[in-house]
Amino acid sequence: MSEPYPDFVARFYDTVYARVRDGVDNAWYLDQMSAADGAVLEVGVGTGRLFVEARRRGIDAWGIDRSRR
Repeated sequence: MSEPYPDFVARFYDTVYARVRDGVDNAWYLDQMSAADGAVLEVGVGTGRLFVEARRRGIDAWGIDRSRR
């Protein structure tokens, strides 16, 4: 995608995603981050739904995203 998400998509992304994929994806990604030997860079961190939880668990996570939202 060449342009960041429009504001209306970013605003509701986590709410919609939680109903569709959280139970499937979150555990897998967080397990991968935990298993990393060192710092983890999440490219396209978006709203931070994984990043915030990784930091809460003590994972040395860093994140970047093109979109300000």
